[in-house]
Amino acid sequence: MSKFAYIIKRNGEKVPFNRNRIVNAIFRAAVESGERDRNCAEEMADQVIAKLERDFSEGHIPHIEEIQDIVEYVLIKNNHARVAKKYILYRDERRRKRDNDSKQDYRPSEKIPWAKCWLALDWAVSHDLHTVEKVNARIRNGNIEEIIQLSEAAYNREIKSAAELIAERSSELKLVIITGPSSSGKTTTTIKLEKFLTGDGFKFHALNIDNYFFDLAMHPRDEFGDYDFETPQALDIALINEHLEKIVRGEEVLIPYYDFKTGTRKDKHTPFRIRSDEVLLLDSLHGLFPAMTE
Repeated sequence: MSKFAYIIKRNGEKVPFNRNRIVNAIFRAAVESGERDRNCAEEMADQVIAKLERDFSEGHIPHIEEIQDIVEYVLIKNNHARVAKKYILYRDERRRKRDNDSKQDYRPSEKIPWAKCWLALDWAVSHDLHTVEKVNARIRNGNIEEIIQLSEAAYNREIKSAAELIAERSSELKLVIITGPSSSGKTTTTIKLEKFLTGDGFKFHALNIDNYFFDLAMHPRDEFGDYDFETPQALDIALINEHLEKIVRGEEVLIPYYDFKTGTRKDKHTPFRIRSDEVLLLDSLHGLFPAMTE
């Protein structure tokens, strides 16, 4: 139990001192550096708190920057240089983001598909659906079925366009990735895409990336202490790359099986390979994460 009851955030707010947040921050940096020893993260956090208590009097309320400085010191002192580097880089990235936010820098981000956003907005405007008020008005007028049909038609046109682009590269294509955030319709898109391409002689063989999760005990946690299934570091990226490389060469691999009930993974569980007339399909939240397919 620490003698400190509170800490000061960067915005000056006083919040309760929480040892687990220190543990989780260290463990996340460890995961990103390829280490997954949570016991070690717990030990480092205890050293951080011990140094805090040595360096500051009982009436002192530590600032978050003071705590983070000590985290860096403790990691380096204990020869965890790679973890310290990841922690320092993450801290600097957050600092730069805060600086940019404070400057209200509204330059267009290169990471946002502006052309796609414009097309979606243009479609919504042309169908009088570009504000909540407009949508509600059309629903009140009894147009809900028409709205659904128009949306489905636009969606199917996009799927057909994607299928045509895939078909054009049929002679060289080995891998198709469908990606997007949770609940964005990846599975529905996959099913529709398969229907379009089956008629062109395509056969997909899907690889379930969820089977490559690390055991729950090795998962990073978010700032609230919850297991983070959304971060790519929860997946065994190295094993995914190893298997993808073999699969696209036509070799058989033994893929793991992840049991969500127990939070554990069984390695070398299921034989998997694609035939010469099949294309490997990845349906994954992290499909565009560079390390996933590097």
